[in-house]
Amino acid sequence: MNLFLTLTGLFLVYKFFYSLGVGLIPDEAYYWEWSRNLDLSYYDQGPGTAYYIKLFTSVFGNNIFALRLASFSGFIICLFLIYKSISILEYTNTEKKRLLIFLILVPAFFGGSIFILHDTVLHIFWASAIFFIISYLKTKKNIFIYLLFISLSLGALSKHTMVFFAIVLILWAIISKERFLFRNIHFYIAFGIAFLLIAPLIYWNVQHNWENVDAILNLRSSGGANYKKNNLIPFLVAQSLAISPFWFIGLIYLGIKKLIEFKKNSQFDSTEIFLILISLFLPIFFLCLSLIKEIQGNWLFPSYLGLSILISKDKIFEDKIYSNLMRWGLLPVLILNLYSFYSVEIISFFKIKLDSHFIPGYRDRGFKEISENLKTLKYQIDKNANTIANRYQDAAILSWYEESQKFVPSINILQKNQYNHWNKLEVGKNYFLIFIQENTCVKSPTFFTPYLKFMFEEVKNFEEKEIMENGIVIKRYQIWYLKNYKRVWSIPIQEFISNRLIEELMPNLKGKNPYVMKNPMKAEDISILTDYLDKKGETQCRLF
Repeated sequence: MNLFLTLTGLFLVYKFFYSLGVGLIPDEAYYWEWSRNLDLSYYDQGPGTAYYIKLFTSVFGNNIFALRLASFSGFIICLFLIYKSISILEYTNTEKKRLLIFLILVPAFFGGSIFILHDTVLHIFWASAIFFIISYLKTKKNIFIYLLFISLSLGALSKHTMVFFAIVLILWAIISKERFLFRNIHFYIAFGIAFLLIAPLIYWNVQHNWENVDAILNLRSSGGANYKKNNLIPFLVAQSLAISPFWFIGLIYLGIKKLIEFKKNSQFDSTEIFLILISLFLPIFFLCLSLIKEIQGNWLFPSYLGLSILISKDKIFEDKIYSNLMRWGLLPVLILNLYSFYSVEIISFFKIKLDSHFIPGYRDRGFKEISENLKTLKYQIDKNANTIANRYQDAAILSWYEESQKFVPSINILQKNQYNHWNKLEVGKNYFLIFIQENTCVKSPTFFTPYLKFMFEEVKNFEEKEIMENGIVIKRYQIWYLKNYKRVWSIPIQEFISNRLIEELMPNLKGKNPYVMKNPMKAEDISILTDYLDKKGETQCRLF
């Protein structure tokens, strides 16, 4: 076992040093931007991730080392907490090895743990909550109830998904023999402490019209509440790749088997009931939701932590079907992980023609070149103009590379996020707007162009350009030069709606309305916006 742990440690050290050569990706840049603008909460999520990143950048500076150390530390903490959990449960050395192999090699964590995202902090407190529940069940010490609720509140401050852990906790207490928890005064005191910890988040929401709730209900990251799209098959395929195909089939087999046993009222102790619930609740919930919405694969990743404890037992490996699936599944896991680390080299060596969207090694590349090209254009046309973007990802990643401009704003046309609360554009100032297409396999209309005509006195667009590497287009981008900023993008829509209402309610004023827009929106512009809202005109090259 000591040799195994030594080799595991050496591998993790190698992975950390490898990660230092991986550049920042846009989602990471967004949360890094949060850490530079600390607040009690943010539109998308709570403040936990921002303060966690700030902890590292305050010591090591705003550089890739600080961010990679933050993500690596988060993964190590999770690994330690889950390992300590199975030590309390007195797992054998073989069972401990299985758990470490699963957590370290499962593709979702193997590649994903390199980047600092809000999932990083969520996983820390999800793992700590599991550890404290198991510790409580083993010792019955009330101190672990307090630590559990502190973990739940800190996790909720990082990502809303932590609410599902609380739901599982209530279900578990009702189903298992732990219902007496509801009669324990420490349970309610701990709940009160947790409420105090999340009170700043609640206060922020009261001050900002409950925008966290708005973000959840509108499912911004899934296309919006009105965007109806079934992605059941892509969702299942994504999960099979996140775990690996054989392991995915093995886990489905195990889940069905456990549910059948549970339905037959098989004898499960409180710990096993909890592990079953915490492992299956998220997959079942999001599987059902994928029938009507577009679900992101990473929303299920917290369930892998509890799952790793459940699937490592010797007793489960006595089932030959499950045992063979898990053992043979190791091969595709290694192949997927090798590809995630060396995708560019593999594609180049075998001369495989594949869109860059499906080559992980290109995910972080091209942004620096785009920033440099933009600087050159600004130098040629207008040195005093600032950079802006529409997508929050573009604004965040350009802030990372911009040297002359400390903060790159986002105009957020039809795209509500945290940038709505930050640095507004200055009236009368000139800007360069940039739009970066990361998924080069997607062709869709640039929907915000009509709005620019209302926002600025003059709009000049440049041809779309490409960033290429090894003969592959890794990024596409387009730039607009905008002169004399006049007003925010939403004013034309407000005026349009007001005009229509006035004409409907006061027909005698038709044609005499003093509030009619000087530059009414053209039919072709309205068509572009309608197509965008309906997700029309979008062509994708997809593997699945």
